[in-house]
Amino acid sequence: MMAKSRVSLWVRLTLFVIVCALAALPATAQVAKQGNDVLSSLAFVHEKLQAPDDIEPIGDVRALADKSLQNGWEAYKIGVGPNAEWSATIDKRTGLVTFAEGGNVAWIPGHGNHLTTKDLGGILKAKPQIDLEVMDAIARDYMPRVKSFIGFDPSQLVLNRARSGQPAGHVWFVDYDVVREGMPIEGARVVFRVNNGNLIQYGSENLPSPGATVPPTRLTRGQAVDAVAKYIGGFQVGDSFRDNGSLHLLPSAVSSKRFAEGYEFGKGRGIAKVWQIVFHRDGVMGTWRARVDAATGEVLELTDVNEYVSAQATGGTYLNSPTTGSEVVRPAPYLTLGTTTTNSGGIYNFTSAVTSNLAGTYVKITDTCGAISQASDASGNVAFGTSTGTDCITPGHGGAGNTHSSREQYYQVNRIKEVVRGWLPSNTWINTQLTVNVNLNQTCNAYWNGTTLNFFKSGGGCANTGEIAGVSLHEFGHGIDQNDGTGTATDGATGESYGDTTALIALHNSCLGAGFLGGNCSGYGDACTSCTGVRDADFAKHASNTPATADNFIRVHCPAGSGGTGPCGKEVHCESYVPTETMWDLAARDLPSPGTGVAWTILDRLWYLSRNTATKSFSCTTGTTFTSNGCSAGSLWKVFRAVDDDNGNLNDGTPHGGALFAAFNRHSIACTTDTGASTTFAGCAAPASPSLSVTAGSNSASLSWGAVGSATYDVFRNETGCNAGFTKLVTGQTGTTFSDSNVANGLTYFYQVTAFPSGNEACASLPSTCVSVTPTTTVTPDFTIAASPTSVSIAQGGTGASTITTAVSGGFNNAISLSASGLPAGVTASFSPASIAAPGSGSSTLTFTVSSTATVGTSTVTITGTGGTTTHTTTVSLTVTTVPTPDFTISASPSSVSIAKGAAGSSTISTTVSGGFNNAISLSASGQPAGVTVSFSPASIAAPGSGSSTMSITVASTAATGTSTITVTGTGGTTTHTTTVTLTVTGGTITQLLGNPGFENGSASPAPWTVTAGVIDSSTGEAAHSGSWKAWLDGYGVTHTDSILQTVTIPSTATSATLAFWLHIDTSETTTITAFDTLKVQIRNTAGTVLSTLATYSNLNHATGFTQKSFDVTSFKGQTIQVFLVGTEDSSLQTSFVVDDFTLNVQ
Repeated sequence: MMAKSRVSLWVRLTLFVIVCALAALPATAQVAKQGNDVLSSLAFVHEKLQAPDDIEPIGDVRALADKSLQNGWEAYKIGVGPNAEWSATIDKRTGLVTFAEGGNVAWIPGHGNHLTTKDLGGILKAKPQIDLEVMDAIARDYMPRVKSFIGFDPSQLVLNRARSGQPAGHVWFVDYDVVREGMPIEGARVVFRVNNGNLIQYGSENLPSPGATVPPTRLTRGQAVDAVAKYIGGFQVGDSFRDNGSLHLLPSAVSSKRFAEGYEFGKGRGIAKVWQIVFHRDGVMGTWRARVDAATGEVLELTDVNEYVSAQATGGTYLNSPTTGSEVVRPAPYLTLGTTTTNSGGIYNFTSAVTSNLAGTYVKITDTCGAISQASDASGNVAFGTSTGTDCITPGHGGAGNTHSSREQYYQVNRIKEVVRGWLPSNTWINTQLTVNVNLNQTCNAYWNGTTLNFFKSGGGCANTGEIAGVSLHEFGHGIDQNDGTGTATDGATGESYGDTTALIALHNSCLGAGFLGGNCSGYGDACTSCTGVRDADFAKHASNTPATADNFIRVHCPAGSGGTGPCGKEVHCESYVPTETMWDLAARDLPSPGTGVAWTILDRLWYLSRNTATKSFSCTTGTTFTSNGCSAGSLWKVFRAVDDDNGNLNDGTPHGGALFAAFNRHSIACTTDTGASTTFAGCAAPASPSLSVTAGSNSASLSWGAVGSATYDVFRNETGCNAGFTKLVTGQTGTTFSDSNVANGLTYFYQVTAFPSGNEACASLPSTCVSVTPTTTVTPDFTIAASPTSVSIAQGGTGASTITTAVSGGFNNAISLSASGLPAGVTASFSPASIAAPGSGSSTLTFTVSSTATVGTSTVTITGTGGTTTHTTTVSLTVTTVPTPDFTISASPSSVSIAKGAAGSSTISTTVSGGFNNAISLSASGQPAGVTVSFSPASIAAPGSGSSTMSITVASTAATGTSTITVTGTGGTTTHTTTVTLTVTGGTITQLLGNPGFENGSASPAPWTVTAGVIDSSTGEAAHSGSWKAWLDGYGVTHTDSILQTVTIPSTATSATLAFWLHIDTSETTTITAFDTLKVQIRNTAGTVLSTLATYSNLNHATGFTQKSFDVTSFKGQTIQVFLVGTEDSSLQTSFVVDDFTLNVQ
């Protein structure tokens, strides 16, 4: 239904309707843009929304920390035992333990303990294995032991399934959102991490200080929009809303100038309630998020939530970029071709000509240069080809959109999606189709906007960003960051490093986006020495040759942030150098066999398995010097250690502890106070590397390797080289062979295998020697056979059919004979034709004949095709059913009716037919007491017999009071069924007191009702319950109040008084939790004082059709009252309250 049309309101609504046109997610992209527009100049984040952790070891703050907390912690350490060696840190803003880690606290059976499933008792219940529900139950059972010193209320924790789970067999994350008033506090979490069966870490991030409360909502959504409009100088007609007002809870800084830290210990973080408004302005780059304090009306943030490639740096490539090598021909994986799809190697079954627009299962390309349309050749090959030039230059076929960027992005995004699926197979976003827009008519940029990847043409001294793999992979990194379970990174620098690391581990090249610039990148003052890309992640390739830290790089080189900052409050892309260089160092300098595929494989595992529990990369404290650490719960340091551990005890180190510490501490983002921080210790003996051999086939490769004890195996592949990024194909396979059919002939592929004890991927061997293979064409004459449909259901005495189709390949040339086996008793099968003529491609109709006595049930019929010495089979599921019996059912609603003497009532009689029943059903009643008459309208329900009839019951004034059963009989043909209605006859007579109860006097004469203008209505926008007129309150979509009232006296002699009316609610609101618009039903005295609010309805109660509402008002007998209904609407999105057919019946 549409909102009410009022000329006086239209002018006020026009702008709002335009700007509310869109709804989408906030955008994210790559690095800082060059903004000279008004919105960019106004971008800021209020210091109130900047309340980072300020972490110290618990031993360093004993003079400040609460004694009972310290005693609780000491009691906990004693309770877990002397071998556990647990350590903790305090967040000085809350005065609470924010992170604890250690080992040897057994939770579930694993390599780190001696538990069995029997030890779990009732928690496991009847489940065959441990799942997330079991882990949640164990964590909640453990919470009372730690909640006093961490400071959370378990009832306010809601399991976050996206951040929780089992990323590898030896690791569990159990992660909770912190919820107040039904809303999560953004960034606030409590997390438990388990490795090899033992609890090794738990902690929190962004918890409010003890006693912090949720502020009240004093601002309406409309007032929040007005506040944003005032701040930005007004909305424009070209603006479009992507969030036109939603409430959020955020951590907030509680400042105090009395303390050097700027806050009081233990009282430094509160809760802010904000209205969030997200919009886009035509002609202005950006997706703008504004946040307004819902209690004070102060604008706290205006931020462009896109992340951009800077004007000086962005990237795209062929295998890396046009400057590092020529285009090479690669498969188009998972490409949709008519009704079929290619596999990872670009292979598909060709049956007829197809055309592709570069859209597939996982990636869809849109090119502003024009449409894409590449047809197959006579052999079925779909060859998009290669070309010279840039931007809109094409090979001369495939359409105007068959550009470098289109082909590059389709390939690169599909390949990185494969990589992520290998490590995070349960991630739903990675398995959906992603749209990539290329050759946008702007330059020097690229971005992720929350739903799509976007790349710009060349110009302004920059290359085409869609042609550079480093830029593509970086932008995709923002997408997986947003969808990895933790949501977009809590700070911009971590988000940028996420994008950079995605590119690093795919390309193994420290120059991110090579070829984007005409010269070397500036490095924010520490110039790159051999990189023409966005950034160089290798500190040795900068002028200073010095590892970047918060103090020597961020403090010295990074400018102030604009609309978004890193952990140190500086520009996000500059700050990202610190964690990005750390990731490069880890693989290129510190892990075993640094710089080789061995080291990169370890980094792949640590990176991807920690994604759904990681938040910010490091913490930073600013001043005359900058200090940093990795001590927060979600830091890279903490989550890498959690994933690397192999025995459920962090105190003794981890298998790559020394390498991790070297890389992280080099850039001052390790947590140096952690026990075992720099210790390299393998709690289990890693298996030997498997010995791998690979044999080429036709569009296939066969792998085999020698067994390594009782190990299980991961299998990896790429099509670039042994030192390039690998895609995991298999996880935890027990066998020692693997057949890969997702490869293409003529292209060289590279494989490696790792071995590890079952369920403990942290104890993996080094990869096998990398083996390359090039599949080649082999031709084997063969055929396939298929049935359609594959399931057939036939009633006894009937027939049914399925089409059997065969297709030949490899020069097969034989007639194929057909036969059926597995038929149930009483069923025969025949084929027409009985065989498919040589060369063997064709079809035959399989007909099943089912006798009237055939066995009922489902059978699997095997269809065998034999051609020469080759035999193949397919199956058809055959279900034999009985012949249904024609029948019907009858019911009454309501099944109980209470009617006063001298009054009438009704019940609806409904019938439903089945089994081919086809008769009119006549209705009759029996058993009604004296003085009661029954009639039906209609008297019978027309054939085939499904329908309803109104049963009217009239009670004479002379009828006796009491309860009786009326039997309703339905007769159709020779079939009869009955239902019953319980009738209660009550004494006295009913008097209806209200005048003009259905408003049929019209709008000109509403009396005795008193109504606001426009309420009495006969338009077709909303139907009346009966008649032509009704009362339509609100429905304008702006701030508005409507009311109706009637004054009536309830006799003092009344024994009962019931107010009833029919109500229909229609709304344009989409919320399922907030009552923005309300209708109150009240009883008032003649002075207008509310005596009782009988009910309050809202937009949350919207439904189709009318429902009757009824209220007992006997308590007001002997009084003159006002029946008063008042509808109130807020500033946007209409809600209509339509009422009709009032009664106030007294006895």
